Order: sequence, then C-alpha cells, then structure tokens
Amino acid sequence: MEQIRTKIRQFISNSLSYDLHDDEDLLALGFVKSLFILQLVLFIEREFDLKIENVHRNIDSFRTVNSIAELVECNSDLVLEVGLPRPRLALAR
Repeated sequence: MEQIRTKIRQFISNSLSYDLHDDEDLLALGFVKSLFILQLVLFIEREFDLKIENVHRNIDSFRTVNSIAELVECNSDLVLEVGLPRPRLALAR
C-alpha cells in the first residue's frame, strides 16, 4: 500500500505545491475545490485502472492520502483476487 500512497501523495503535492502528509485532511486545509476533485479522480482512474462514480456521495474517501489509498487498495485487491474486470466504483453514502 505504500506505493499507492506515494503515488497519490506525489500527485496531490505536485498539484497543490504543498508538502502533504498522509493523514492531513484536504478539506480542512481548504485545498479541495470541484476542479481539483475532478483532477484527483481522473488521476486515480488512470493510474490505478479504476472507474469511480458518485464521488459527491462520499467525499470522505478523498479527505486524506490514507483514505484515498484505502479506496484504491480495497478495490484493486477485489479485482486481483477474483480476476474480474475492473469495477465501476459507486461510493456508498
């Protein structure tokens, strides 16, 4: 999971020009705007070969590097273990 965190942290840090720690809340820091969330979702989808839907329903999954990495890892493990095509992620409320 550390590789996932590193990629996410680098993307966010480069995008925001801020040295982000894995447990820092992006919303509380005031960095999260609609355009940035869109860029972040696109990055995750491309980098980790996932499809994310309904982001607005559970923004908490995008608060920290740790929560984003957990989202990616949980869905990547499911796909790798079962050998199914990549799922479309519909985040629960």
